[in-house]
Amino acid sequence: MKLPCLKNYISLNLFIIYIFIYSLLLDTMFLKIFFGCWYDVETYETCILMGIFVVTYILSFPGSFYPRSGTANGRIDDGSSSLIALRRPFVYFGRQYNQIYVNNNGHLTFDAAWGRFVPYRFPGNASRDLIAPFWTDLDNRQNGQVLYNQYTTGSVLQRATQDINTYFPDLNFVANWVFVATWYEVAYYSTSGTRTTFQAVLISGGQYSFVLMNYGTIAQTSRSVQAGYDTISSRHYFSIPGSFSSTATGSNSVFRQGSNVNVPGRWAFRTDSGTRGCNVSGTAFSAGLAEYISFSKLHDLNSYFYLQASYT
Repeated sequence: MKLPCLKNYISLNLFIIYIFIYSLLLDTMFLKIFFGCWYDVETYETCILMGIFVVTYILSFPGSFYPRSGTANGRIDDGSSSLIALRRPFVYFGRQYNQIYVNNNGHLTFDAAWGRFVPYRFPGNASRDLIAPFWTDLDNRQNGQVLYNQYTTGSVLQRATQDINTYFPDLNFVANWVFVATWYEVAYYSTSGTRTTFQAVLISGGQYSFVLMNYGTIAQTSRSVQAGYDTISSRHYFSIPGSFSSTATGSNSVFRQGSNVNVPGRWAFRTDSGTRGCNVSGTAFSAGLAEYISFSKLHDLNSYFYLQASYT
């Protein structure tokens, strides 16, 4: 067994070990990189290059993202996953679901796979429950991946528990299930080479359920984009600011720069049927650093966590 890096460059290897442990939260591919440097690499320069690669990869993936791993959808335009049996039931505004579909065009459905690529505005008063972190015409045939995974034990549940208790400090929440769907560097149709990255994270535990939406690099496009969620007959819905506007995409995407939980690029929503008190639904608009709500009807304030009077 050869340990050239350990023998001659202890500090470097400690650095690699640290990066290895941290990066395992993102992708199991780092096992290969780590063991390659630890056992097989003969030169200091190669260890350095591996360390740089790992660091660069980590920095390229937003820190708010959950692990990018699991089963990959087929490289099919307007495609979807097969039926995914959930390891725990997920309650979505009073309806309990035991299955889900991850659709390549940036949305999740519970009743069936759905290839629709032209978004409608929320509220759509439609006939299906829909979670849409980034609904537009996407195309993973040439570049990008659509991945999904479920977790019922381990550090991902610990992270979800911490996140939800940070955003909802009065709930004393403990996660027992997390579902992560990631659209990683996916192109717009039919522009091969554009790269857009985002996630939907479903979290449940006890009587509570939540959805997180995370945004990384959002490539520019002239296509319409709807982000948020909608329900059957739009009894509950939310449209993230910037949907159906030119500010949805590009380097200054409001999805990536905005937040309702003070974490740029993250939006968090409670989606169970628990007691909510006096609630509203509507569309949030940005006014500089302020956020305010355009009221449409009373329901669902618990889907976002601040409500301020509009001002300029």
